[in-house]
Parts: sequence; C-alpha cells; structure tokens
Amino acid sequence: DGITGKLDGLRGGILGVTAAAAGMAVGGTVLAIGGLTSLAIETAKANAEMAVLANRANVNTTSLQIMSFAAQQLGITQDGLAQSLSDAQEKLREFTASGGSGGAADFFAALKNNTKMSDHQLKAFAKTLQGKDGVEALQLMKNKLDDLGATSQEQRFVFESLGGGMGDLLPLFAQGGVLLGEYGDALTDAGVIKSKEAIQQSQILAAQAQAVNL
Repeated sequence: DGITGKLDGLRGGILGVTAAAAGMAVGGTVLAIGGLTSLAIETAKANAEMAVLANRANVNTTSLQIMSFAAQQLGITQDGLAQSLSDAQEKLREFTASGGSGGAADFFAALKNNTKMSDHQLKAFAKTLQGKDGVEALQLMKNKLDDLGATSQEQRFVFESLGGGMGDLLPLFAQGGVLLGEYGDALTDAGVIKSKEAIQQSQILAAQAQAVNL
C-alpha cells in the first residue's frame, strides 16, 4: 500500500541522503578565519532557529535534525515538521487538562474501546506521553496502534487528529521506529548531526551578529 511504498523509498534513500548531508556538513562548517564569513553567520542563524523550533516542538535538537532529514524525503519541511510536532504536543496537553477531550481523544478512545485500560490508566498514560520527548511520545502512540491492529487508514486518521500533516509522518514510526533509527545512525556516522554544544555556540554567534546588524 502507500505506506509500504514510502517505506521502501525511504530505505532506498538512506545512503543518498547521508552522502548529500555529509557534503553539506563539510561545505557548511562554521569558519571564522580572518573574521566572520557570511556563511558562518547564516549557518549560526539557521542553527539558532532550529533550536527555537525544537524547543517549541518539545524535542531535542538531535531528534529534530534526524526527523528533518527523514521527513524531507516525504516532502515535509523542517518548519512544517516542527509545527506538526508542536500541534501534537498541544493536543496531548489539551487531553490531560480537559480530562478527556481535544484532538488526542480519538487515540485514547481507540485504546479504551480495544483494551482493558481503565480511565485512570488512560489518563496516566496521557501524562506519561506529555512528559516524553515529542518524537518518543509519537513512537509510543504508533506502537500502541500497531498493538491494537489498527489499519493504516485508522492510524492516519488518529495521527491527523493530532495535527495537520501528522499522517504523512507515519512511515517514519513504522516497525517500532527502525527506519528512523537507521537514518539517525547513518547521519551520525557521517558526522552530519550537530552537537548540542555546537548549536549553543551558534546561538551565541547569531545573537552577536544580530546585535551588530550582520
């Protein structure tokens, strides 16, 4: 079906994505020899913006980078990805705060109707998801839907109820997140993933550049 086709396409593209990303990493290295270059400043600004998006989506910067590279293969931009993740987190907060309503209600209704989980257990699980990294929370939800034997159409409906475009991200969470893990390993091995420390330095540089209108 469509999900299988997307998974096959993603698997086939891992090496290509890694190679391209590795080239970007080499070409985009922040250098400040003889003063700040425009490339260094723009890279710092992009990294600083990524940190803002990650915070908004309740994910760490490493997870957002890996998700972004993988999501690009599905035609999803980093901004779109961050917005979808942020929407999903908001729906989980709504469910917990309202006592059972909001966009996440469809997911928990599926659990209630197909498992022996009590209302108390459902609310406790909702709080657990809310406390997780956004990507980890979505993986746990996808795993639950798989355990219930939900069809791809049913799963897409549930994910779309969490936020616009969330259904398009489903292939990334298939098979327990194996494919996403493969992307992460490949990108990390290629030296593409920027460390937390590097991003913090970029934030400082971006702030300094803004202060002097660079």
